[in-house]
Amino acid sequence: MAFPVVPLIWLLIGLYRALKGRDGNPSAGQRRAAAEITGPLGVSRGFYIALYLSFITLPLGLFGMALAAEEFDDNLSLALLAGGLCVYASLQGPHWLAWRVLAPRGWIRAARVVLWPAFHLSRDDRRGAAQLLEAAYGEGWQPGPGKVTVWTAFALALEAEEEDPRRADLILAGIHRFGKLPRNRLKTQGMELVAWPALRRHDWRRVQRRVEEGRGRGVRLLGRIARAHLEAAPWPPFLWLAWALAPNRRATLPYVKEALAAGRKRGPASRPAPRPAEDTGSVWLRHLRLLERAASGRTVRVTELEALARDWEEALEGAGHSRILARGLELGMQDVARAASALRESLEKELETLAAVAEGAWSQGGGAGLAGLLRSRQIEGLIQLAERETAGFPASGGVARALDPPLVELERWYRFQRDIERLRAAGGRDAVQTAWFNGLRYVACNWPVYLERAYTEESAWACREMHLWCASLSAEVMDQQIHSLSADNAARYLG
Repeated sequence: MAFPVVPLIWLLIGLYRALKGRDGNPSAGQRRAAAEITGPLGVSRGFYIALYLSFITLPLGLFGMALAAEEFDDNLSLALLAGGLCVYASLQGPHWLAWRVLAPRGWIRAARVVLWPAFHLSRDDRRGAAQLLEAAYGEGWQPGPGKVTVWTAFALALEAEEEDPRRADLILAGIHRFGKLPRNRLKTQGMELVAWPALRRHDWRRVQRRVEEGRGRGVRLLGRIARAHLEAAPWPPFLWLAWALAPNRRATLPYVKEALAAGRKRGPASRPAPRPAEDTGSVWLRHLRLLERAASGRTVRVTELEALARDWEEALEGAGHSRILARGLELGMQDVARAASALRESLEKELETLAAVAEGAWSQGGGAGLAGLLRSRQIEGLIQLAERETAGFPASGGVARALDPPLVELERWYRFQRDIERLRAAGGRDAVQTAWFNGLRYVACNWPVYLERAYTEESAWACREMHLWCASLSAEVMDQQIHSLSADNAARYLG
């Protein structure tokens, strides 16, 4: 019987990748961080490298001794293979049990107990994995104290994906800014988890974007499901095979069937079906549809809101207004004019509510009439949201509020950044520039400075992201002073 050396080589490659921790060449900052990594109980990573390498080299050494003594037989071959499998199980078993078995069933405490002694490259990875586990499968997870790492930032992205996918985009962009994800659970389980909310919303393009940086059987299945809706129809046996090999088969089965049905309906060589028009039906029906979409957390586009506002103007003025008055008289209403005026006020308030959550840019010139009013109200609301932070970082300098733990501040920062991004979409650079020089420049510049002074190393990841964004935005609004300060501050984290 030939000795199964291929599995052992595969194990060595897998261990090398796990210990290396990421793809590509690390930057100087990453090398410094890697030099400071320690294993569980404060033992250096070198100890664990030697320990786990010994688990693999011991069977290989026994195999060499057996060959030298010419006593190699089938029993020893099977024993060595079993030893190699035990090594693999010791490395991957606790992770699989925690992420794939216990946590999806709601046994969060048991999953954390199993995950804690599992092999991690550092204590930061261990704590971050526990936080991501809580954010993914626990109820009511909130960012808390501790060091900000790529794990905890990913937990913020997972939380934001359910509430505001555009904010999740900002967080994930910060995570991907310095290269590919580490070769750990973030690249497999993490990307799969962050794609699931978009899958449930049937947002296929966002699913496709989410899994681009991922790897693994589950990630590949979600990507193929998204492509089945966006591109060519899948070959059914191939999709079924991907489903059979992937985890969470019970949860993904309806989506696989839906993808196959969509592919059969569209055909293998046809183009994707166009998006159904949202402006079908009466103005009343479209109004209710947009309200329902906003209430369910789905995207309301500015173009749709503008079209609805124009149609409401036609329905509430001129001949439309006369029809409303006539209908009121038919129903025997008293003071019909007052009722019509109250109807208009109620509709305007609902449209302003839609404008507060609408995404995208307004038409050239911002529109006029009711659409122009909604645009100005949206811009005013966004400026007020962004300016809430100015009280904490006044123009006179310093910080005027107590700073929360770095991860809490980072989540608050991303909400602030999201408001500025929406302000740019609604009012263009002029609106951002006005708000910037009215006080937001002090918020953006001083926030990471004082966060670093309060938490030093625990806030390094968060401060780097803040300084980089501040440098970019200050260059856009032509604030050379803040740009120089922020660029110099960011350079300290990138050296």
